Amino acid sequence: MKRLSIFFLFIACASVFGNIKLTEPSFTNFQAKNIPLSMELNFWNIESYQGTTYLEYQPEKDCVEFFASISNIKQKDPSGWVLGYPEVFYGFKPWLSSGFSSKKWELPAKVKNLAEVTFSFNYELWYKDNLPVNLAMETWITKEKYPPMVKEGEVEIMVWLYFNILNPAGFKTGEVKIPVVIDGKNVDMIWEVWYAKMKWDYIAFKAVKSFEKASVEIPIKPFVSKAREVINNFSERVKDFDEMYIEGWEIGMEFGSPATTNASMGYKFFGFDIKKR
Repeated sequence: MKRLSIFFLFIACASVFGNIKLTEPSFTNFQAKNIPLSMELNFWNIESYQGTTYLEYQPEKDCVEFFASISNIKQKDPSGWVLGYPEVFYGFKPWLSSGFSSKKWELPAKVKNLAEVTFSFNYELWYKDNLPVNLAMETWITKEKYPPMVKEGEVEIMVWLYFNILNPAGFKTGEVKIPVVIDGKNVDMIWEVWYAKMKWDYIAFKAVKSFEKASVEIPIKPFVSKAREVINNFSERVKDFDEMYIEGWEIGMEFGSPATTNASMGYKFFGFDIKKR
C-alpha cells in the first residue's frame, strides 16, 4: 500500500497492568510473549478525524487490540484509496526506521538466504456498515538494509487473508496454490496473484476463500519465491532480486475508500510466534 514519508510522534500510555496503549497515530516497540514486535496506529492517508481509536498491547493475553469509531474523516489523498493500515510488525519497517527481530528469524536478511520459517498468530476482526477492509500481511524487499523509505526498483509483497469490497492494486496475473495451516489443519489454499507498478513494484496474494476469524501459520518463503517469478515476468525495474533484503513482516487491517467519511472497525491479534520449518 502507498505510504508517505512522515514521522509519527510516539504517544503511549501504560496502565498499572503493563498494557501499552496508543490513542492517536504513533508507534512503539514491545516484547510479546514469544517474539519482539512493534505496533503502529497507522492512519497514513487521514488528515483529520473525530472520534475514538486505540491500538493496545495486553501482555496478560499476549494480545494486540485495535478499535476505531471515527467520523468526519478528511483524507489527505483520495487517489491513495485506503485510509490507513493499523498494524503489528516484526523486524524493521521503512518510514519509521524502527523495529526489532530475534534469533528465531533474523532480519533484515537477503532474499537468497531467506530461512524456512512460519509466522503464526490468531486473529478476529469486525467492522460496520459494509466498510471496505482487508486483513493483510506484508513485507518490503529493498536494495539496502534499514532503508528510510521504499523507492523505485524495490518491492512490496502483500498476503491477504480476508477482504470486504477491497481488491489489490493493479491486475490479476493468475492463481497459485500455497499451503498454509488454518485452525490447526493443513489447507491447500488458492491465492489470486496481483501485480501493479507503483513507485515500487507491488505484488499481492489474495486468498480465494477468506476467513474473518482464524488461527493461522503462514510460510514466508513460498510467497517470496512466487513473487520472484512475477517480478521476472512483469518487471523491468527490479534487478538482482535474490541480492535484495527482506526487512520485516507486518500484519494489519487496511480500510476505507475515496468515499469513506466514517469508519467503525477493530481486531484482536494474539498468540504470535515464529517457527523454523
